[in-house]
Amino acid sequence: MKRCPTCNRAFDDNTLTVCPEDGSALTGGREVPATQIDSGLGGKATWNPSPDQLAEIQQTVAAITKPRRKTWPGVVIAIVVLLILIGLAGAIALRRL
Repeated sequence: MKRCPTCNRAFDDNTLTVCPEDGSALTGGREVPATQIDSGLGGKATWNPSPDQLAEIQQTVAAITKPRRKTWPGVVIAIVVLLILIGLAGAIALRRL
């Protein structure tokens, strides 16, 4: 069993080398040599990334899982439009009285 030191999740798949949630390197479990390859159809090949490759994977996972959204300008615009509509409705209602 391997564990992610960042999110503290445990994984039963010993072939995983990075956390699918945050891209951190997993710790624990039995180490599988990088040269071990199952040549049968549907077999699993192992790959131990270098530190540079691991850093690139972590950046990619972070970019995919945590998109940066600027929602505040949209929220402010929606509130302003809503207030204008309420003001217009109030003005129309007052004119009819």
